[in-house]
Amino acid sequence: MWLKGINTLLYLFILYVIVISFTPLLPLYGWQGYGPAGEFYYTGERIHIRYNDPEFANDKPHIFIADAGRTISLLEFSGHHSAVNGSNLYFDFSTKTRLLGDKLLVFYNSPSISFVQVVEPSKGNVRVKYTCNCTMELTLTLWRWYFSSIEDFDRPVTRSLKPADELVVKITEGGKTYKALLVFSHTPKEVEISGEIPHGLNKITLRFIGREISINLVLHDAASDAGWIPLIDIRGGNHLYPVTAVVASMLYLMVYKKSRGYS
Repeated sequence: MWLKGINTLLYLFILYVIVISFTPLLPLYGWQGYGPAGEFYYTGERIHIRYNDPEFANDKPHIFIADAGRTISLLEFSGHHSAVNGSNLYFDFSTKTRLLGDKLLVFYNSPSISFVQVVEPSKGNVRVKYTCNCTMELTLTLWRWYFSSIEDFDRPVTRSLKPADELVVKITEGGKTYKALLVFSHTPKEVEISGEIPHGLNKITLRFIGREISINLVLHDAASDAGWIPLIDIRGGNHLYPVTAVVASMLYLMVYKKSRGYS
């Protein structure tokens, strides 16, 4: 018999290792955070989000694509290069964060103006909203190293685009091209894109005027540059944990039995 010569304690330990190896595949969705001045992370089926603590100017928020166990950077809202009424979001405001259901609320306060940022994810969308009790001039910078294209442009030169209610961005990772649509609640007053030669476009600057302004990011299905998509993509590694655990356990049991004279 296969289990002949194996003591119960060893058998239970190997069973425990195999069971634990499946935990990376569990769908642990939702927000996790660390208090009003901490970092928050959202795990969704297609979207992941990181919102950095106040000590950092980047990732306010940072949106990632979840694909086959991997997280792929899609778009970062920068506090370092964004402003409200000329006041820099990182240097001139204090912030407090809290969760309200599926929404992350970030309260920005300064001596001259206060406003609320709301980050609201869903299955394939993320809405980032800014609300103020007075009219504000909001300048946002969105980053990514690097976009494969913004609208129909791929050359890393600074240019102004005609303001519209939406903007198409594309990125390429691992032989796939991912497309996202940025839908604006208000048509921006100015839209500028820029980049670094010879790498590519990496920055979008938007200027809005209003009391409530939102950007809804809508993720489209990825297209494979190779013309095919594998049925199982193990590049993320999560699927390898249980396979490795089972194979390693079987090999260990074979060696264990042989070393003790069992066939």
